[in-house]
Amino acid sequence: MSIYRVSCHIMSRIHPFVPYHNSETRTSHFIHLHFQLIQRLEVDVLLGTWAIENVHLLSLDELNQFEDFVNIETIDIYNIITLRTDVPESMRKEDGNGVVERIQEWARSSPLGKAEPDKFHTLKKQNNLN
Repeated sequence: MSIYRVSCHIMSRIHPFVPYHNSETRTSHFIHLHFQLIQRLEVDVLLGTWAIENVHLLSLDELNQFEDFVNIETIDIYNIITLRTDVPESMRKEDGNGVVERIQEWARSSPLGKAEPDKFHTLKKQNNLN
């Protein structure tokens, strides 16, 4: 099932229960939640795939770096992974080889970060992310 379809399914269950009197506000809230959910699912697929491939190789310090990264806001994670924003100063490593920089590099070279639906679905299946 595609991220978009999952989001639509979830939002179809949430939308009727959002208590707004103004239908314009309700619609804009629904749209905001819908795109926020899509973004969350994309981040989950990207970070989940990276974690499956790499977490077992991390030192204790690197695990702490990864934990700090996954605990920030989803929108910030998304923007960092997709190179829309720089890695926060507190998460950067002098040698440029911190966990977050490695995640960015992986996303840059990963088929998950590109518009290749067949590879995306194959990797999802291989990593049990369906």
